[in-house]
Order: sequence, then C-alpha cells, then structure tokens
Amino acid sequence: MSLHSSDVVILHKGGNMQKTWSYKNYEIKEGLKPGSPKFRYFFTVSEQGEKKCNLCVWISDDALSRFEPFEDFEAIAASQSEA
Repeated sequence: MSLHSSDVVILHKGGNMQKTWSYKNYEIKEGLKPGSPKFRYFFTVSEQGEKKCNLCVWISDDALSRFEPFEDFEAIAASQSEA
C-alpha cells in the first residue's frame, strides 16, 4: 500500500498524541499506549466500523536513548512522525 499525504485525512488530533485518520475505506487510530513504562505506539485499522488489525511499534530500552535521553515518549513520537 502506497500512502501519500493527499490520501490522508486527519479527523482528530489531541491528548497523548492520539490521531484518527482515514485512508480509502479504512479508519486508522494511532497513539502512545497510556501509562506504559516502555515506548509503545499503536495503530488500529478498521473498515466500516470493524477492526481489521492492530500494529505496535516499540523501541527497546537499550536503543531508547538514541531517540530521547529523558524517555519523553511524546517527544519521540512527534519527532518521528510526518506532519
């Protein structure tokens, strides 16, 4: 699947880096896992209200300092996502 910025519509953005956007017939919700002691960023893909899959991106503890030495997960997510 090729994703272009013209294909994406952001419906909501706020608190805890949560976003909901659409691509073709899919709705994608994304954000940090609240309260997690590790960096975990989730995507949930739904079609017509039916969840199709979940995806998780994480950074291992030993690699985390390369992204953000103070473990500010929101800053890491913001620095690695496209606007």
